[in-house]
Parts: sequence; structure tokens; C-alpha cells
Amino acid sequence: MAGRHYFRKGEIVEVYLSNKANLFDGKIEKRIGQAKIEKVTHCQVKDLTKSQAKACGYPSLAELKEALKKWYGAKDNYLITFIKFKLKIYKK
Repeated sequence: MAGRHYFRKGEIVEVYLSNKANLFDGKIEKRIGQAKIEKVTHCQVKDLTKSQAKACGYPSLAELKEALKKWYGAKDNYLITFIKFKLKIYKK
């Protein structure tokens, strides 16, 4: 996530699916499940690792950085919050 966010290990959060950069504009697309936060770290974009990119589903670090630039305008010195979580999808 772009910027510093204060999620805590063990916290349960709702997970939404949307093609919008800002889910908090009052127009939620679809609630898909809950996530239990396992780890929270803060770093700059330039300090991200290949393993973090892979964990986010990107084949390369360059592609993760490009996505952060597209969605958040993130540059190398931009602070992000990297969140590792376990997802529980709601049944239909």
C-alpha cells in the first residue's frame, strides 16, 4: 500500500476487489473476504526486494515498481507499507 498505514499483526481486515485506485471513495466494488495480517513492514520503493515482488504476484521487481508508479505515482523514495496476510475468501 502506498504511504504509511498502521495495520497490526493479528488484525483481521475486510478485503475488496476493485479496479479503482482508491477504494475509499464510497463506491465499493465487491467484498471478497477477510485477511489476517501476519507481518507489516514499511520501506521505500527503492528498498523493495525480488521476493516481495514475487509475493505480490509480479514476475519481476521492475514490474512491481511500475505498478506502484501507475496506481500511486510512487517514485523510488516513496514510502510504502508492505503487508503479508492470510486471505480467507467468502463462499458464494
